Amino acid sequence: MTLVRYTIFMLIIAVLCWAAWIVVLMNIDPLGAGILGFIVFYVTMFFAMTTTFSVFGMLLRRWFVNHQAPAKQVATALRQGVWFSLLIIGTLILISQDLLTWWNILLFIAVLATVEFFFLSFSNNSSE
Repeated sequence: MTLVRYTIFMLIIAVLCWAAWIVVLMNIDPLGAGILGFIVFYVTMFFAMTTTFSVFGMLLRRWFVNHQAPAKQVATALRQGVWFSLLIIGTLILISQDLLTWWNILLFIAVLATVEFFFLSFSNNSSE
């Protein structure tokens, strides 16, 4: 699959995920749906944000980091899109439960940064 086809495919998936999130937003009553309604809401939002951040991350990498192979740029953009989406979804969940404090966010960012550094060190060691 070429990079252009991958980008078009991911854009289509992103539009479908955002459409699914809007359908969930418009049709699910948060007071009557219970925990399943919240899970569907956050899962659809997670996939919509992940695909969107991945496409933008890949395009930014393509413009600014031209020395990497396209497959590595796509993998890195997808992974970091997942981390950024997890950060936002986690923050929203903490807000909804009245558990958001500055040290919770710092701890959450530190955990995600540690996982990202692990992946970066693993990919650097495997390429040597």
